[in-house]
Amino acid sequence: MNIGLEILIGGVIIGFIAAKLTQWLSFQAVVYYRRRKQRKRQKRSAVPAS
Repeated sequence: MNIGLEILIGGVIIGFIAAKLTQWLSFQAVVYYRRRKQRKRQKRSAVPAS
């Protein structure tokens, strides 16, 4: 029982850290994508139509 509890607690801690890291990385990726898309949109609207 002791080993099972230790593995459970360790797994929860490592899982929490991995989840927070993944959340942060995903958020950064979304922000990057949205900014890039917005810059492309602004470039297209700044080019005068011929």
